[in-house]
Amino acid sequence: MQTRLWMGTLLLVGLTTGCTGGAVGSLEKDTSDEEADADTDTDTDSDTDADTDADTDADTDADTDADTDADTDADTDEDGDGWSVESGDCDDDNANINPGMEETCYDGTDNDCDASTADCDCDGDGADAMEADCGGDDCDDDNPDSYPGATEVTDGEDNNCDGEADEGVYCNAFFPMSNASSAVRLYTTTPQNGTTYTETVTIDSWSTSTTSGDLLRNYFDGGGTSFDVVEHRSCVSGQFGLLGWDMSGGTGLSTSVTYSGGRIELLAEADLVTGATWTYTYTATDSLGLLDYSAEGTYEVIGDTTYTGPAGTFDALEIQNHYVLTDNGSSSLLGLDLDREGTITTLYVERLGPVWVQDEASDGTIVESRELQSYSGFYP
Repeated sequence: MQTRLWMGTLLLVGLTTGCTGGAVGSLEKDTSDEEADADTDTDTDSDTDADTDADTDADTDADTDADTDADTDADTDEDGDGWSVESGDCDDDNANINPGMEETCYDGTDNDCDASTADCDCDGDGADAMEADCGGDDCDDDNPDSYPGATEVTDGEDNNCDGEADEGVYCNAFFPMSNASSAVRLYTTTPQNGTTYTETVTIDSWSTSTTSGDLLRNYFDGGGTSFDVVEHRSCVSGQFGLLGWDMSGGTGLSTSVTYSGGRIELLAEADLVTGATWTYTYTATDSLGLLDYSAEGTYEVIGDTTYTGPAGTFDALEIQNHYVLTDNGSSSLLGLDLDREGTITTLYVERLGPVWVQDEASDGTIVESRELQSYSGFYP
């Protein structure tokens, strides 16, 4: 209804104002004065002052301040490496430098655009590398356990960067016992009974505080017979010796053999010079009352030699043990001949131990032989 009223009103207004825009009045024309009072005074004062003051002040102040500050700072990638300056490229002239690159050690360049990534201490041990561009004193910047002042351990590396590997960690490097219990040496061994065994030697225990422990020697003939010999070892002031041993397994007998005094097999390393000798004497008894023998002899350092065998080629030290055994018991029940004399020749390799051993009786009989076949966890 309101719409209709509004349109009706609009129509009414249109009708009452007319089409001429004049006022509402008489439609009858008055011609009575046209003849006599014709206005001959032409109005020469016609208003020629046309309103030339048209509003020419059109709004020429159109907003020409269009945003001419278009964002011309679009991310730039001048070197085409996929990284812009805005996204962290610290050298946009070099496609090999950006946050996605791996840091190249010792080149003096921030390859990955991360100042916290070390360029001269790539193993993160706090010591700079010895490379020319770094000028540090870390002798192995690939190993975080090697740097000046580090503790030397038995790993075949120069941990403290003094130019030597594993120095001071062995009581005697020619018979290493400080290696991990997983360290193993495999020998082919033929003892007195004439059977050839695979002998597996591991470090059963070792105390660095008392410099003593046990060496486990397992013998296996490949056919089901196996027995263990556990040697009780000690090292005092670099002198390495044997205190006794236990045997168990294949013979069906278990026994412990004790020496009256330790047999020194190696002098301290500095004393192992060609021609050096030392002597020993002791008696040995076992827990079963079967073994009772005396031993005496002289060790002699023959000198340096080169040994080549299944495990490799090594610089070795040859030492001979000239011995005399006197059997005072019933060792034959254990299959042992302990009433003889002869010479045991051993080739020792630093940080590996014995690589070749031969026990030859005075009559030329080979009583026992051992040769290293392979090893792991040792660092000759």
